[in-house]
Amino acid sequence: MAGYFDRPDATRDCIVNGWLRTGDIGYMDADGYTFLVDRIKDVIIHDGYKVYPRVIEDAIRLHPEVAEVVVLGIPGDRRGAYPKAFIRLTRAGNLDASASQWVWI
Repeated sequence: MAGYFDRPDATRDCIVNGWLRTGDIGYMDADGYTFLVDRIKDVIIHDGYKVYPRVIEDAIRLHPEVAEVVVLGIPGDRRGAYPKAFIRLTRAGNLDASASQWVWI
């Protein structure tokens, strides 16, 4: 990539020493496979801790009645952002606050 069209500031931010910095967070395992975990811009800073939405989404997605989930950072007053999950249930899904396997915040 040569850069962003008519956006030298954006080009300068993402191309550093000839390397394209995509903003993706990942790791490489012992066999050389690369795994993308999240995006650096999506990280939620809560009470000084870095919270990656993907980690929360993966945990919620384990529930059999969850079809889709997305977690966003919602600005807070004192401790930074708070993670908030938006969940679409399966057709048969029927969860409420009395479901013992859920913690409601």
